[in-house]
Amino acid sequence: MKRPIRAAKDQGSWTKAKRNQAGAFSLHNTFAFILLVAAILAGMGQTGCIGLTGAQAPPSNGPTPQPQISFSPSSVDFGSVAVGGNVPRTVVISNPGGAALVLSSASATGTGFSLTSMTTPATVNAGQSLNISVKFTPSAAGSASGSVNFVTNATGSPQTISLTGTGVAAASVLTVIPTSINFGNVNVGANSSQTVTLSNTGSSSLSISQALASGTGFSMSGIATPITLAAGQNTTLTAKFMPTTSGNASGNITITSNASNSSVVIPLSGTAIQPQAAISITPSPVSFGSVNVGSNATQNMTITNSGTAALSITQLTASGTGYSVLGFSLPISVAAGQTSTFTSKFAPTTAGAANGSISITSNAPGSPLTVSMSGTGVQATISAIPSTVGFGNVIVGAPNSQTVTLHNGGTASLTISQATTTGTGVSISGLSIPATLAAGANATLNVTFSPVGAGAISGSVVLTSNAPTSPLTIPVTGTGVAATRVINVSASNLTFGNINVSSNSVQNVTLTNNGNSNVTISNIGTSGAGYSASGVANGTTLSAGQSTSLSVTFAPTIAGAASGNVTITSNASNSPGNISLTGTGIQTAISHSVTLSWTASTSTVVGYNIYRSTVPGGPYTLVTSSPVSTTTYTDTTVQAGVTYYYVVTAVDASGNESVYSNEASASVPTP
Repeated sequence: MKRPIRAAKDQGSWTKAKRNQAGAFSLHNTFAFILLVAAILAGMGQTGCIGLTGAQAPPSNGPTPQPQISFSPSSVDFGSVAVGGNVPRTVVISNPGGAALVLSSASATGTGFSLTSMTTPATVNAGQSLNISVKFTPSAAGSASGSVNFVTNATGSPQTISLTGTGVAAASVLTVIPTSINFGNVNVGANSSQTVTLSNTGSSSLSISQALASGTGFSMSGIATPITLAAGQNTTLTAKFMPTTSGNASGNITITSNASNSSVVIPLSGTAIQPQAAISITPSPVSFGSVNVGSNATQNMTITNSGTAALSITQLTASGTGYSVLGFSLPISVAAGQTSTFTSKFAPTTAGAANGSISITSNAPGSPLTVSMSGTGVQATISAIPSTVGFGNVIVGAPNSQTVTLHNGGTASLTISQATTTGTGVSISGLSIPATLAAGANATLNVTFSPVGAGAISGSVVLTSNAPTSPLTIPVTGTGVAATRVINVSASNLTFGNINVSSNSVQNVTLTNNGNSNVTISNIGTSGAGYSASGVANGTTLSAGQSTSLSVTFAPTIAGAASGNVTITSNASNSPGNISLTGTGIQTAISHSVTLSWTASTSTVVGYNIYRSTVPGGPYTLVTSSPVSTTTYTDTTVQAGVTYYYVVTAVDASGNESVYSNEASASVPTP
């Protein structure tokens, strides 16, 4: 195979050719081309590769790139900042120039201004940017100005960013969460509470002098006034609603402080209601699904009192064929927020859909409460596919099996409680007893006939189930026959003829089981120099009539006639089988060649001359009788064990020849 290595690329164009002192032509500013030398062709079409590389001309000179600097923003206004607080701002330094920008030093001036997150010296590459942080921390109220100064290697150094800001006096602000409270419905005599958070979101201390609740049923706790909150600090209080009469109620919590919003009012609202029982049943409606006729299904029912007074149940009955309720004793009392349970039951006596209901009489509004019930009585069936099993002839000692599919075509689950067989050599497997098949479902079992001697048998498989047609009988028939094992080999001898030394030849033989029982091949053995067999592993089993292919290989290592054998050992009655082998190893000469390839010249040429030498650097001898028009050439005149050195020249229409390309070498192997 080829492994090209690129050679030199010489840029330029053709000029007037001049003969040098050696009598050859040279071309000034010669064309660009890359010589690629391919590999040695050795033996039977194998190739190697050689490649050439060279230097490229340097690029032309241009202007020297310079660094540049820009700021975003170019000036920073911090606005109003509380005294004692601080505000940071980010400035982006960019280098849109063509060389690296070096920031030698950076400093901030002006009261309260500072430069953070920057270390000098710092470098910003061409097209890149750097983020820095500038901060304003006023210590007194009033306007302030300053700047950040940079010493760099960019034109116009030093560069400056102007800074401005205003310090303002600190203040306290009272923030409440939530800003209003709705307690919703609350039973008369009960109570509800919610937490309120008071926060000082200002920058100076906050003093709360008073906190009062107003409105019938409303109160508060958890805070003792006066109380002081530092800047950023918070505290909590609890708002409560405890109504004594029914109806809507409203009120307020008023917080008085020294904050800029000195009086904060939190509106309060709620509705007082009288206690009352409420009833719900889960599940509702009740679906029993499919239930076998003669069986029953139950569901647990939960009564929930979601009201605020005790629930009293005085009657609980079921209606509908097959439906009933149990597991309770009347009257039933359920406290507010509590539950009670009972059981509903469906016991169908006939197949088909049935509906019913549960009626519950209580002191809850909407009594009596009715819950609907539904269910379907179902019945199972059983069928077998196939309905009879015929094995025909079965070899003694080689059991045969068939699969039978059992189908439940009814509307209920089928339960197979027993499975038995009759008949010598008949057995079943694959079905775990008891077995349950859902309505419409299938199951499979394997029926096996293992004859113990020659002759016909008649047996059966008997299945007992809950289907009306139980038991189901599946007839089984079969005939036992004696076993035979014979292996046939398609060729008793193989002739390979003349084969080159270090080469090989392969011939295939077919092995066929002509008996009626499995044949197991225990060993494939070969004898004779250069012979081997493959394709059939030890332990391979051929069923009756089955074939496999055996590959026999002759790979001589020395010249001369060779003979051998393949021995096939098995459990066949005609084992071992034998294949005789003959062949002759011969020795042939090896020829060599070297293939060259190169990249075409970018100038106009008519062809290329190829030169070679047996020493590096020449002198070189022309090996082509005329210029080669393509960019490849194969040298078939090489000798084994010799290293050759090649160069290529380009020839234009006037016969002018370029200088030699870079040199490539090729070592021809031995032999």
